[in-house]
Amino acid sequence: MDPYLRQGRLADVIAAIQVMASAKRPEGKIKDWAWELDRSRDSRTVARWNGVFNEHREFFITYHLQNEEELKAALRWRYVFKNLDAETGQEYTPAEIAKLPDDQRKLLTTKPLTGEQIQTLLNTAIGLHTRAIEELGAKRWWVPLIAAFLGFGGAIAGSVLSTLLGLHK
Repeated sequence: MDPYLRQGRLADVIAAIQVMASAKRPEGKIKDWAWELDRSRDSRTVARWNGVFNEHREFFITYHLQNEEELKAALRWRYVFKNLDAETGQEYTPAEIAKLPDDQRKLLTTKPLTGEQIQTLLNTAIGLHTRAIEELGAKRWWVPLIAAFLGFGGAIAGSVLSTLLGLHK
């Protein structure tokens, strides 16, 4: 089953994109995203968000950090070129990043996405959802055909029964 056809899935994808695109950092533990998005860390909510992040690889990446058990998730678009110190707001050039100590380089992230970039992601999610619905409809091409045959068969059967029972004048 296409994950976009799951009940409430499009809304979850849209919510995650909006929050992660504008968050201070684009990555975090899935249980923390569950809290941010639903204000709950119960196992059912965490499992739901785990499904959203894992089933929508077009937007999200999931991973484990070395020596950590908890799964993390990030918005893929913001996970690419990390050049921002989220605490100070300073952006670094590639040359400046190369000169930073490893511990400072590991703290770099990306800028929150612009409204236009967020809208692009939302439009993509809506388009994928629409396509999934269209594909589901295309798989059911036979339903109207069967209904027509049943209707035709019912009409024939009704006529035959009417004639046999002498109800036709």
